[in-house]
Amino acid sequence: MSKGMGVQFDNLLSYDFGIKDHSFSVLAGSSALKSKGTDIYGSNFNLRVANMAYAYLSVAQNTTQANKMSITGAPSESALLSYFGRIQYNYREKYLLNLTYRADGSSNFAANYRWGYFPRLLPDG
Repeated sequence: MSKGMGVQFDNLLSYDFGIKDHSFSVLAGSSALKSKGTDIYGSNFNLRVANMAYAYLSVAQNTTQANKMSITGAPSESALLSYFGRIQYNYREKYLLNLTYRADGSSNFAANYRWGYFPRLLPDG
């Protein structure tokens, strides 16, 4: 059995402008995701039922100590947060420079390793 919920919030802003032979395109955004849930898992052996409507873990025929019923589960909670941006510079439709940056954070990692940073410079032309 699993149950849970998640909430996602995304934002995006872009702006294009030009000055004579130079044109610019600027984009910035963020994304946030938070999820929370509970999982329960169970197992047993030698389940002998004719109708699956009656297939409960407690009706299994345990024949040895090794075949004991087990039930495990735990609540979970995680959060993801990202920031990103891009600047494009174009000169006379001949040269293009693309600067991109992204920062991603996750609560699933240890405190010193929660954030990753990803810059990118891409000249085209």
